[in-house]
Amino acid sequence: MSSSSAPSRANPLPRNMAISLGVLLIPIVAVVLVVQWLSGGPAAVDPSSAYESARAVDRFPVLQPQGLPTGWTVTRADVDHGNGGTATLRIGYVSPSGGSARIVESDVPVTSLLPDELGGVRPPVGDRTVGGRDWQIYSGRGKERALVWQQPKVTILVIGQMPDSELNALAASLHPAR
Repeated sequence: MSSSSAPSRANPLPRNMAISLGVLLIPIVAVVLVVQWLSGGPAAVDPSSAYESARAVDRFPVLQPQGLPTGWTVTRADVDHGNGGTATLRIGYVSPSGGSARIVESDVPVTSLLPDELGGVRPPVGDRTVGGRDWQIYSGRGKERALVWQQPKVTILVIGQMPDSELNALAASLHPAR
């Protein structure tokens, strides 16, 4: 009597599915990365609807960059309507040197806004006059620096990881919309 005992194989289905997914995903990821690289970086967005929304809420006077040198790209623009009727406008940028920045305008109390935007509670590390306004300087997440201008109805932050000259240029460009 002969018994045939063939070696049992584990179910190849999960392994084959993983290989198939890898074969499909690797070229897709490669194409996305190449397209981003060829397009020169992040896609530009139009901030006009975010500015219009912030003005419509009428919680604070909205400032917009005017006369900003060429080479700045808006990459994000949104308005967050918080609890208690507060509003926060955020406009993200890539600077001419490739640094990242964001302008934050809000009527959220500064005691809540600063920790949320800077990644914790920090004391100011200095002050500076830019564009006719007196700004306090804070350190942010990682190597970010923030210029903070506080007024009774609004706090404005210009936060970035870039040379001081670019951070100052962004802050100095802020004026009421015409």
